[in-house]
Amino acid sequence: MVTTHWCKPTDWIRTLMKLHPESLTGGFKREKDIECQLRIFWRYFQQVHPEHLVFSAHSHRLHRVLPLALFGDEGRGPKRGQFLVWTVESLLGIHDLPHENKCQCKHQLGAMPQLDTTISGDDINPENGERTDFFRALLQSTNNTGHSYLTRHVIFGLPSFLYKTNPEIEHRHIQLLAEDCKSLFTSGVLADGARHGGLWFGAILGSKGDFKHQTAIGNLQRSYHRSASRLAN
Repeated sequence: MVTTHWCKPTDWIRTLMKLHPESLTGGFKREKDIECQLRIFWRYFQQVHPEHLVFSAHSHRLHRVLPLALFGDEGRGPKRGQFLVWTVESLLGIHDLPHENKCQCKHQLGAMPQLDTTISGDDINPENGERTDFFRALLQSTNNTGHSYLTRHVIFGLPSFLYKTNPEIEHRHIQLLAEDCKSLFTSGVLADGARHGGLWFGAILGSKGDFKHQTAIGNLQRSYHRSASRLAN
């Protein structure tokens, strides 16, 4: 018998949306601002990945769906032993980009025909609200700065001696994690007692980690992690 501990993503989302929603919503606390932030994120994400299931399952309530990613990595634990950690994180950075920030990728994006990169702030009719949406989208940042205690939320951790001698333990954790993420996507969580309560959902948009991590969780037989360091004669 092996005893481990883990925290469900649904528990994280329920608690954070009740107490500290800004850690998941790009710094916003008011429900109106949160819904605006999410609605605009999904509007522009759809141009990049229109086939994602979120657009058919939550087409009428995208303003209540949080964009999330899973992150896993091995680090050094006690006595320099390896320690595996899995976390969940929002894709939205806590702070907006500076107003003077200028995107330099217009020409590169313009080469992708599926993206609507021809519009600019001056082209949008402010009467229908698109100007506000456009500039809100320009200010949205990715979640890659700030203290990891505030930006990544631990799901479980396993020491190497445990999951190397019992690989089924990590697989079981991943199975439980997948089941909980499915519940978060389909059923959502209720943030009782919060000013911005009600039902909130979460959609996983990516899995982050190095080649070793992606090879393990994807059960990949071919990857750059397995590539030889030099060509055979």
